[in-house]
Amino acid sequence: MNTPASRRSGLQGAFVATVFVLGLAALVDALYTLQAAAVPYWWIGLAIISPSMHFFRKVSPVKVGGHKAYVSFSEAAPFLIVIVFGWAPAVVTLALDGLTFSLRQELLRKRERQYRHAAFGLGEPALSMWAASTAYDLAAGLLGGVGPLWVHAASVAQVG
Repeated sequence: MNTPASRRSGLQGAFVATVFVLGLAALVDALYTLQAAAVPYWWIGLAIISPSMHFFRKVSPVKVGGHKAYVSFSEAAPFLIVIVFGWAPAVVTLALDGLTFSLRQELLRKRERQYRHAAFGLGEPALSMWAASTAYDLAAGLLGGVGPLWVHAASVAQVG
């Protein structure tokens, strides 16, 4: 392996490890928050539906800027969970969803298993959802919005 490829491989490994560790920290924080909070458990229905959508329909790649991106119906469930139940259930849902999708992709590949994809698939969605839901909560607080709808009844105008 030449020097630039070796360096690139090392940087990629460090990036994947960093994203995995930060995503795992977000997941642990979410699990701790769920354990301490009184969030109703019926959010689990959406959490089960979201990753199961990967198995019930073929997920086709879409070209975005010359790169493959995978889009699924399950993308909407975590955002619905943020609005209705808060950030912690959404982080858990998306971590499970990302891990399920990554493992499914690994099963579809006929070559040697590369579980760094599964580690990244767990960490990246959890970290992304943590950041997005934190930004949503911050914006809702600053703009006079509402918190999770299971706690605060609100109209569509107040949520949007």
